[in-house]
Amino acid sequence: MLSSMNKLHSPAKRGFTIVELLVIITTIGILAGIGIYGWSTVTKWSQNKQRTQELSQWKSTFDLYKSRFGVYPEPTGTLPFTFCLGNDFTGDKCGTNGSINENNDLMTQVAKVTKIPSISHPPVSSIYIGPYVTYSLTNITLYGVFNGTSSDCPPDTTFDSNLASGAALCKIVLSR
Repeated sequence: MLSSMNKLHSPAKRGFTIVELLVIITTIGILAGIGIYGWSTVTKWSQNKQRTQELSQWKSTFDLYKSRFGVYPEPTGTLPFTFCLGNDFTGDKCGTNGSINENNDLMTQVAKVTKIPSISHPPVSSIYIGPYVTYSLTNITLYGVFNGTSSDCPPDTTFDSNLASGAALCKIVLSR
């Protein structure tokens, strides 16, 4: 009888209850969500930082060219025109779905004052790659595409437009 009572009062082997499992799974899910959000924010910030430096370098390059030669670099052609800034874009094109061409004449002129960078960063919103430049009669506008909205444009740039969800077009205008 004593042995049967011990069996009744002995601690049973038990596992986790359903409630405990749900709490653990929920906690892991919340932590994973925070981690994924944090990672995407850091990635966006890092890519925008790279694009900011790139656009600033292009402005400095154009200013250096003007200080040496008295004018900004000017490819041949009928105004207005738009060209990629840099080399080695996929298919020699940049911009929306590869709609803007590279220009060897412009890059040859710029190479007189600096080494031309090869563009290797990923596209914004899967379709936009930059930077690029537009020449008009009165201005030369340097464009960069950034992850985010108008508030994500660097301080020394002006917001131009939202190209797509999550893609902001920012510009630096140089007067001719």
